[in-house]
Amino acid sequence: MFPKSQQFEIEVGWGKIAGQIFGKIGTPEKPNHPILCLHGFLDNSNSFRPLASYITKNSNYYMICIDLPGMGLSSSISDGIPYSTRFFVMALRRVILHFNLEKFIFLTHSFGCSIALAYSACYPEQVLGLGLIDFAMKECNIELRDNLSECWREGIEVYLKAEKNMKDKNKNGSLKSDLTYEHALKRLLESNKFIDETAAIILLERGLEYVDGSLSYSRDIRLVTGISMREYHLEFHGVYDCLFKNLSSPVMLMYATPPPYGQKLFDQIMKIMDEIKNNSKSEVELIPVEGTHHFHMLKPQQTSEIILNFLNGKFETNNNFLESASDLD
Repeated sequence: MFPKSQQFEIEVGWGKIAGQIFGKIGTPEKPNHPILCLHGFLDNSNSFRPLASYITKNSNYYMICIDLPGMGLSSSISDGIPYSTRFFVMALRRVILHFNLEKFIFLTHSFGCSIALAYSACYPEQVLGLGLIDFAMKECNIELRDNLSECWREGIEVYLKAEKNMKDKNKNGSLKSDLTYEHALKRLLESNKFIDETAAIILLERGLEYVDGSLSYSRDIRLVTGISMREYHLEFHGVYDCLFKNLSSPVMLMYATPPPYGQKLFDQIMKIMDEIKNNSKSEVELIPVEGTHHFHMLKPQQTSEIILNFLNGKFETNNNFLESASDLD
């Protein structure tokens, strides 16, 4: 039985950032400790729901789980504007300011790990720790920095072509959906080999929506084009060695074994961890977990035990109380 959550929506210039809070916030006199959760690519905040059953039970932690822009129940950004690492970091900053968080711990999965790391480099004084769950990124050859103009050109052309295709399909009506829940569930299980049916059902709760009476996917299709491009990942890979010098909080990476995306990508992630360990003030802990890329959904009890051990002692003092808690649904 999964715990209930408090839903929230934050108004932003392009629509809303949605999310949910698991656990009790506490009182102004005795606030509980915030954990800020960022999900993986094309997932949503429900991916942390199995973990919430264990992390918030009989503890003084609560989890703020965000639907990243263009995913889950959060709005897609305006037409004509591509997604970027800086944009996601800025969206995250809006959430943190909205809840008036002074200090917190990140708990992130896959794609969300890169956003948390980038934010932590920009605002190291706020982050008490980073719990990373199977950090993964598209493979990127760092030497592409020597051909930045080529990457920019490729990114611009691919994005504009995809945007035009969407507009053309919209004009001739081919974007109208005849999607059924059964088909969506089958398609998710076929495309994501790392989850079971229970996990798929959990993700689809925020991964589908009704638009004009028709069922459709809630995620922004432009994400598939934009974040799959070399240019997007070059933006992160090209600067991480400079960014991560500012990290100072403890970092724990739980990684799936055997590597779900292959040894080459795993080695690339380990290189990033070595960069953090050798060139920042952060202590780095690596913990293997036998399972798939989504082991946090399939093995929530085992995963939560590792997380709770990492959280122990991180919050010596806590002045965090959600002043906007009264605005929650």
